[in-house]
Amino acid sequence: MTEASLEVTARNCANLEDEAQDLKSKLHQLPSQLQEAQDQHIEAVRCAEKTQDHIQKLEIENAKLQTTVKKQVDKIEQLQKNLFSTRLVCLCTEQNVGRSLWSHFCCLGSGEWLWPDVHWGAIFDHHCKFTISYCR
Repeated sequence: MTEASLEVTARNCANLEDEAQDLKSKLHQLPSQLQEAQDQHIEAVRCAEKTQDHIQKLEIENAKLQTTVKKQVDKIEQLQKNLFSTRLVCLCTEQNVGRSLWSHFCCLGSGEWLWPDVHWGAIFDHHCKFTISYCR
């Protein structure tokens, strides 16, 4: 072999040794990189589970609130019906309207009234001297 070919071979050998050293270094880093990736994955899974738990709690709370709102709406509607019925009875009793007004409606016994097609404002104006405001 010539001196030039020996030099090229030596340089190639040195390059291969450097490359082998770099690969060994990278190989030694892989376990720590793997561990870091696994830790990040575990943390992401934990975060997702916490988020899911939080979502479930919020859904339960939302359902309870919707139930409460529904009950309150039903109660308000019932109170409005009762208030309207009470106002009507009080007006008719206080103003002593008598049969002329009472003959226009029928109480169903459940707090609801069966109303015919009558313009109540005109009846109250005529008999009670003022108009009742509807609570619906």
